[in-house]
Amino acid sequence: MLGRPNSEVLNSIKVVCVWGETILWGEVMERYLSLGHSVYAMVSKNFNFVLFAGLNKVNKGFSGDYYWYIYWADENADQPDHWLPKTPKSTKLDYVLKITKALDPKFREILLLTPAEGIVLEMPVIRDAVIPSFPSTGRVAVVGDAAHPIIPCKSRP
Repeated sequence: MLGRPNSEVLNSIKVVCVWGETILWGEVMERYLSLGHSVYAMVSKNFNFVLFAGLNKVNKGFSGDYYWYIYWADENADQPDHWLPKTPKSTKLDYVLKITKALDPKFREILLLTPAEGIVLEMPVIRDAVIPSFPSTGRVAVVGDAAHPIIPCKSRP
């Protein structure tokens, strides 16, 4: 696999993603910390999406910089003319709020508290790699970020 271009090694996964960034403080931040300390993921068969939210940094005055991602299946995810990358931030946020309308309010609150300017414009293309074999040099453990092909910095190119 070494020395081969990504186009030969990586396969697109047919999902799209919107992510947002916001600042939470006081009681709201306390509620979010109680959901999963600094991070939580919400996966449900009742919804056609996955929601992940995390604390990036704690600021002075008990506020925190939070981020969230919402993924859903889309057969056209890897197409260069996909609608999502060209969509304005406010429209992306409106779409996320629409598809999460039935979500438990304790998980949806972070979405409602995200301003449109907190929506990130880029849409990552999620990829996986099938590794046919490892060199037979003995035992190997692949863990953490080494176990999946994701570029640094929130999968931004």
